[in-house]
Amino acid sequence: MNKRKVLLLSIVILVVVGATAAFFLNKVNYVDPNPAMEFGTKFFDSFKSNPPIEAFSKYSPDFRTAQGQKWNTFLKQFNLKYGTVISSELRGMKMIPIKGQACFALSYNIQRPALATHEQIIICPIDDMEMAAVGHEIIRLDKNQKISAGISFTETGVKFP
Repeated sequence: MNKRKVLLLSIVILVVVGATAAFFLNKVNYVDPNPAMEFGTKFFDSFKSNPPIEAFSKYSPDFRTAQGQKWNTFLKQFNLKYGTVISSELRGMKMIPIKGQACFALSYNIQRPALATHEQIIICPIDDMEMAAVGHEIIRLDKNQKISAGISFTETGVKFP
């Protein structure tokens, strides 16, 4: 009798685990981060020219509409004052959900002739698989000043008692 209960319990557990796995495996999608990383490289390469006209075209249409001429003017003045990008090094990447899409927050170390910065760009797919920047944050390493436009991402921890 005892063996029978164990066998029955084992079958029930296997069925529950199998059903749960089948349910969740249908919900898992793989998101390739390579297009986002390629976009990030091209994005900061476009800041190697002065003025960075091509860089502004890499922002999403919604970003350009909302931030408009102010951000474009800021970027041009920033490049004039501190120089064009000499190097960009990817520091880290996180996948983040924005409006049901898999977007990426890419963090970079950026070096200009007169200034080093940490910069984060938020990249989302638009028009099928084309990527665009929907947010940009710049932190000066000399004064720890921050400026951002568009969508920003801040990771916070949760404290447990």
